[in-house]
Amino acid sequence: MASAPKSARAKSTPTAAVLTGDVVRSNEAAPAALRLLPDHLRKAAKAAADNLPDAGVSAIDIFRGDSWQIHVRDPAAALAAALLVRSFLLGGGARGEPAWDTRIAIGLGPVDRLDKRRVSRSHGAAFAASGEALDALAGGRPRMAVAAGGTEPMRTGAFARTTIGLLDALVQNWTSKQAWAVHGALRGLIQNDIAATFRPVIAQSTLVRHLHAARWDVVEDVLDVWRNPERADYGS
Repeated sequence: MASAPKSARAKSTPTAAVLTGDVVRSNEAAPAALRLLPDHLRKAAKAAADNLPDAGVSAIDIFRGDSWQIHVRDPAAALAAALLVRSFLLGGGARGEPAWDTRIAIGLGPVDRLDKRRVSRSHGAAFAASGEALDALAGGRPRMAVAAGGTEPMRTGAFARTTIGLLDALVQNWTSKQAWAVHGALRGLIQNDIAATFRPVIAQSTLVRHLHAARWDVVEDVLDVWRNPERADYGS
């Protein structure tokens, strides 16, 4: 029997999303923590895939030690996937593990060739847009961006880019406990169950304070507009 092809060529390439990232200040990490980083990245990506089962979230492709890429078939789920990954990494301290942050560039557009074994070997406008947007983040203060490799004004126009920038500024101020609280909320867990995932376990009232401080209400609003862009006048 012939083996399955490593890559699949799209027939009529609809808009998809590509998340490209690199971990912030990984070169400053202790060797023991750095050895754990690939496993933490895989767990973060699995959290996104498990909690967005209909979005077509691919396995993560890790390269150069601290860089990574994920393909998301449904662009409406791309921002939620990005936040699930980022909040998992930032929330490490609340679980008694190293905490990391990562830059993330969301590229939207068609995909010409998708390599299902190594996403980073794929080709298409979404991949190019994501890679270029990540390059633009290097060395700067912003850690999240969105770009289109085609016509996606509803999610990449001026208002959308500004909204993502403001969301990123909010996330950069999260403590590890706030990030882990938001991660649980993104997963749709009830508050007592989220509190039970902390190490040590925290009270529900403490969890509520973390969610309020993280402005979970704002995160929900941004995600809702991303999923339903027709509700906002994004412009271009």
